[in-house]
Amino acid sequence: MKPLSVEQVLHAAGGRLLCGSRDKKFLLVHTDSKKKGNNSLFVPIIGSRVDGHDFIEDAFANGAAGVLTQRHKDEVVGEGVWIAVDNTRKALQDIACYHRGRFNIPVTAVTGSAGKTSTREMIAAALSAEKCVLKTEGNFNSRVGLPLTILMLEDRHEAGVVEIGMSEFGEIAELSLIAKPDIAVVTNIGISHIEQLGSLENIQREKMSITRGMNNNGIVILNGDDPLLAEYKGKMRHKTFFYGLADWCDYRAECVEHGNNSSSFEFVYPEGRQRVYVPAAGRHNVYNALAALAAACQNGIELDAAARGLSAFKGEKMRQQLLESSELHIIDDTYNASPDSMAAALLVLAGMNGVKRRIAVLADMMELGRFAYQSHFDLGVKAAEYGIDVVLTVGTRAAWIAEGIESVRGCTEVEKYADNKGALERLKKMIKSGDAVLVKGSRSMRTEEIVAGIKDKVMAVCRNGEY
Repeated sequence: MKPLSVEQVLHAAGGRLLCGSRDKKFLLVHTDSKKKGNNSLFVPIIGSRVDGHDFIEDAFANGAAGVLTQRHKDEVVGEGVWIAVDNTRKALQDIACYHRGRFNIPVTAVTGSAGKTSTREMIAAALSAEKCVLKTEGNFNSRVGLPLTILMLEDRHEAGVVEIGMSEFGEIAELSLIAKPDIAVVTNIGISHIEQLGSLENIQREKMSITRGMNNNGIVILNGDDPLLAEYKGKMRHKTFFYGLADWCDYRAECVEHGNNSSSFEFVYPEGRQRVYVPAAGRHNVYNALAALAAACQNGIELDAAARGLSAFKGEKMRQQLLESSELHIIDDTYNASPDSMAAALLVLAGMNGVKRRIAVLADMMELGRFAYQSHFDLGVKAAEYGIDVVLTVGTRAAWIAEGIESVRGCTEVEKYADNKGALERLKKMIKSGDAVLVKGSRSMRTEEIVAGIKDKVMAVCRNGEY
């Protein structure tokens, strides 16, 4: 991080110095009291279950040089710098906003109902071919995570790529005002978080509020094949580009080919066309790659370099990671689940070549409110229509997937399980050489436990020569 002085923190956060030197400079801002680092500023966040103020002593023991506090209003006698603020989370955001203003570099912000993380990673890969890029790590896309990402900016960075998530009204606009994006990418509008927002129209408005922090010269990049985004054609105050498979899109894919763990296509753009390879399977990853290439072009990256960078893309852990042996294919897509991402993962499984049987382990999808039953049921219909051989459902909601499968009266076998343990025990008994297995569910379902169990089974089987 580019150093921040106490005076700068006081100015940005509207804070009051309770004790310590005004000459001190911080080299890191964090919210984790266990994080090691000298000359850091610890920001204790008050959560629903834990109050970070209870761990201030731990932070100092681990090298913190200062702390923000909303508990203490009077002079403090203690080690380090103590700065009183009205609200520590708001102060963190204000400091990040100030820090963003210290850099005149292009920042690309990504949001959408599905595909945000993969698109973010692909954009960063494409830009990294010519620039030193700061990008969001992991799931740091929230009211706390995004400010921490922005605060990692250093003088060496030439571009930034940030992911903006949401869980309630107003969050995306709030984060956009901190990130001040020059380019905004919206991947799609789906029903993730519809339990909180109530309707697709509300989700649409919330996602499009990513432009709130942009100046008039900002650029918007939208998925033209999404009807709720295509309707913005000719209606945006910002210069807008569309990507997709439709002929009218500014950036589009033609002659698409899929492998078990890759995709390639002709990238058609205003200046010409070029064959592009992406080490990620599925139609949805073609869309993610199109968004990345469009963002790279608008960042001034030469297409040859952007395509080369994209070819080095590596997906995030637990996000459609293909784990292969000579006998078995496991698609670990256990990080989270929504109706759109579930359907996309099933298409990847259905399209896998050289496998004898396709098995999907599908767990509950959360935060769908009144759409929960229909979303799970429709997913079951799709699983049957895609020709998935076997589906094991996990959880009470996922049992509705089984209803959808049974309504089609096709060839898909389906079994229902209450928990991961039951599904794993059955899966261990049924998997055979040549199987491809997809495991996916919402984060709270912890379906990574099933993947870990399969790995153990495969290793044992291979050691014993059962294949």
